[in-house]
Amino acid sequence: MKKKFVSKGGRLAIIMTLVSLMLLWQNVREAYAVTDRQEKEEETNETEAEEEKQSSEKRLMKKFILKTDETEEIPRYIVEDDTTYVLDEASIVVEESEKESSEGADVVKFSRKVEELSDNDLTRIAKTAVQDGMTGELLNVVYTVEEEDEKGIPIRYSALCEYGGLKKYSVSYPTTWEMTAWYELDETHRRGSVETIREEYVYVRIPAEREAEETVSGEPEGEETPLAKREIKEWTKELPPGNENKIKISNVAVSLAAAAAGGTLPFIIWFWILTIPVYALKKGEKYRYIGRARLKKADGMYTAYLTKRIATRTEIPVFMMRLPKKVRKKAGDMMQVCCPNGKRILLEIGKEINFTVEGD
Repeated sequence: MKKKFVSKGGRLAIIMTLVSLMLLWQNVREAYAVTDRQEKEEETNETEAEEEKQSSEKRLMKKFILKTDETEEIPRYIVEDDTTYVLDEASIVVEESEKESSEGADVVKFSRKVEELSDNDLTRIAKTAVQDGMTGELLNVVYTVEEEDEKGIPIRYSALCEYGGLKKYSVSYPTTWEMTAWYELDETHRRGSVETIREEYVYVRIPAEREAEETVSGEPEGEETPLAKREIKEWTKELPPGNENKIKISNVAVSLAAAAAGGTLPFIIWFWILTIPVYALKKGEKYRYIGRARLKKADGMYTAYLTKRIATRTEIPVFMMRLPKKVRKKAGDMMQVCCPNGKRILLEIGKEINFTVEGD
């Protein structure tokens, strides 16, 4: 019995020893695997860091401030630490950084009808009226007889009153931009070179207030120093060989866009709102466009002013004007045309108005 017990205990010890060895081997393998993984990650991180460093060495970012009243020169090549970088034009990004605003005013008109008036006395008409928060002043009054007595004397009137005023507005536009551009490493010109070139340029010297009455150094007293001078000068600058050009990025287009709201808005108002197109009859009973006539209120009605310059563009003194729908609604039944010779022609309102200008 004792031998059997010892035999069983020996087998159990052997089994436990083998299990321990297997667990130890597994732990060792896992430790090696972790070490290998860490080494590979470190190598990968080092490789990525090196690639990133090399990539950063191959690219260079520059920022420029652009303004509407200036023309900024953006260099095509930049030399830093004896290394030449070339502009990547596709990488240029321009963003607005500052804005300004301008104010103006539009002429707004509206009408009011007053009924049940016993006479046509203007004192019974309100001198001001409010519409959409804007106060307008009385511009024009047209009376209509609504009722007469047995003797034909008007006893009841109605009045169509026109009021007008200025409605202010504000327009915002950009004035300053920030441009970001990337420069790539120029493999063909790693080192810059010094070249002497000839260039024509203009310089302007404007003396300060204190220098206005002083003599310019190096010149005889009493002689004037020219404010502007044009000459050929020889100068030296550092450029990559064979690449002297620079990119000039002009802000003229954006300045026009910025000034469009303030500069062209009055012209648009005058051209499309305060004028109407004029056509002249030609042979074959067809009309051709010859210009625009100024349109405004005069003598209590809309008046179109036909200038001599427009009238002389046709051989036949037969004209046609086309009135916008907005004008036809506000004009009433009649309007007049003021001719170059001073005569006035009274016409009935319509989409197309035809008239003849008789000679003096």
